[in-house]
Amino acid sequence: MKKRPDEQAADTTSLRDKIVGLSESSGRKSYYPMLQQKIRELQNEISERWRAENTLRQTLARISRQQAVMAEISTDPNVFHGRLRDAAPMITVKMSHALEVSRTGLWIRQGERFICLDKFDARYDAHSSGQILKLEEFPTYHAAIVREVVAVDNVHTDPRTMAFASSYLAPHGIESMLDVPVQIEGEIAGIISFEHTASPRAWQPDEITFAGRVADQVALIMENKRRRMAEERLREAHAELTRNFRFTEVLLDAIPIPLFYKDSSLRYLGCNRAFTEVMGVSREELQGKTTRDLWPDLSTTYEENDHSLLRGAPRSTYEAKVRGKDGQLREVIFAKQVFFDERNRTDGIIGSFVDITERIRSEKESQRLRTLLSNIINSMPSMLIGVDADGRIAQWNQQAARVTGVSEEEARGKPLGEIVPWLEPEMRRIRQSIADKKPFFEGKLRRIVDGETHFEDVTIYPLISNGVEGAVIRIDDVTDKVRIEDVLVQSEKMLSVGGLAAGMAHEINNPLASIMGNAQVLETRLTHPPAAERGRGTGRRHLDGGPAHVPRVAGNSENAPVHPQLRGPGGADRQQHAQLQPQERRDPCPGGHHRHRGQDPGTGQYGLQPEKELRLQENTDYQRVRTRPAQNSGLRKQAAAGLPESVPERSRGHGGEEISRRAGTTLHPAGAEQPALGADRTGG
Repeated sequence: MKKRPDEQAADTTSLRDKIVGLSESSGRKSYYPMLQQKIRELQNEISERWRAENTLRQTLARISRQQAVMAEISTDPNVFHGRLRDAAPMITVKMSHALEVSRTGLWIRQGERFICLDKFDARYDAHSSGQILKLEEFPTYHAAIVREVVAVDNVHTDPRTMAFASSYLAPHGIESMLDVPVQIEGEIAGIISFEHTASPRAWQPDEITFAGRVADQVALIMENKRRRMAEERLREAHAELTRNFRFTEVLLDAIPIPLFYKDSSLRYLGCNRAFTEVMGVSREELQGKTTRDLWPDLSTTYEENDHSLLRGAPRSTYEAKVRGKDGQLREVIFAKQVFFDERNRTDGIIGSFVDITERIRSEKESQRLRTLLSNIINSMPSMLIGVDADGRIAQWNQQAARVTGVSEEEARGKPLGEIVPWLEPEMRRIRQSIADKKPFFEGKLRRIVDGETHFEDVTIYPLISNGVEGAVIRIDDVTDKVRIEDVLVQSEKMLSVGGLAAGMAHEINNPLASIMGNAQVLETRLTHPPAAERGRGTGRRHLDGGPAHVPRVAGNSENAPVHPQLRGPGGADRQQHAQLQPQERRDPCPGGHHRHRGQDPGTGQYGLQPEKELRLQENTDYQRVRTRPAQNSGLRKQAAAGLPESVPERSRGHGGEEISRRAGTTLHPAGAEQPALGADRTGG
């Protein structure tokens, strides 16, 4: 051990004094024994000094070797880059060379156990790894190693190592050991182990210091590794954050909904592209501004809601107005929520809004259409009932409510058979109509209401669009229609009977007219013989006077009344009466026909009916009279009833047909001339 300068000076002074004292005493007495004593002391002192110097040289050599080893360890690339697993074999070899021990090891903590990263045995120049040390099995050693360096000169007698002396130390011939903990942030992270074999060894302070320096270097490597791993994770996190930030920007820009975000002082931090397009404000113009700076007339509502969020409300949704880039106010729905920092403190607000202007307009239009449709449905006199596929009521108009006495709220969702029990038998047809997608109609369903019989038409319309299954049932009350139809049926029956009677009268009237005409001719021939000099006028007079006797023949009565128009005043010639001009006997109308209002017994129709002409022809002169179908029908009925006919100067025909007569000849309705009974077929 090297002495300090003051100690060395003191030793030199003491030796000089001893020599001087010897010389002084040698003059008075014999100095030989003392000289020998002094020589021995001097020799011992020289030996001690030599040993100290030798020890110092050895210490300096060890320190020099240790420093060289530390330099080699520090400059190793694996150590520099923090690759401890790759550097562990080199470190254990250098440790063995520095302290001249047989075995060295590096242990790393993993959880509650230590794993040997590398074990070097200089005796065999071999490396091994993977051994496991569980400190909880050696509590004394565990308690010591976490606090201080464990320097054991004799492992068999030291209590800190006696627990595993027989299981680990003795089999490997270990006599002394020096273990130094590797501590990081006050916790043990590994162990540096020096194991000396063959004989016990006293560990020198410089060796303990070197072991500590190696432990610090290992801790630095591990810390650097952790730092590098942290830096790598930080770089990865930064790269991931950059990717996420760019992805978020792209994502926000891809969202068609305007988005924005503010800090806790309600200043805008940014927005997406949709926001700039709708509001007409760029991101640069938006950042750092408040709503009061950009939209002062609308900022009050925005700020009140934002302050409520900052006071603790987690989210907020409300309707408000925004002013777009065109300057127009639009109705929107805002959705806002706070976001937090790493300490879970409110850091700002993120929000979005959706333009609902068109939706509000659509809702109003939809409401108007629903109201219109509801009014149309409720104003219909028919019962309209909508049912789903399960037969539950989905639609119920006011007519249905009036008929059943059940309101729409009470009927909705109820089974149809429960609310309208008389339609319960129709449920099978309703389901069949829904399944077949075809309408179904059933008319005149009978129902008794308060003792009265009602008739209803039921029509089922299946819903066949938009994937909706169900049906609309229309119920019409046709009670009045059925009653009117019954009345019409009775009227038709009566008209049929009347037509039959008219037909019979017609069939009787045709032969009767022929008989009357022939009787007229006979009477004329018998009472007034023909004279050549009279000419046509006499024949006309006879013909005009004939009808006065015809009713008595047709009616088979002597006292049958004669129509006043058939009588001439004072027995005057009736020809003048029969030759009345047409305009004196009828009113003209367009088309040369007479019309009248009334019902035609033959057709049962009302309205204007054209008059039909009846022509009487004698020789080449014709007399024309007109009859109406109603009059003809009346004549037929009189004829059928055997009553005298009292129509002046009219011959009977089929429904007012035109009949032409020539003296001694009858023109029948078909137009063929037939000679009259007793007349000359040659016309004479």
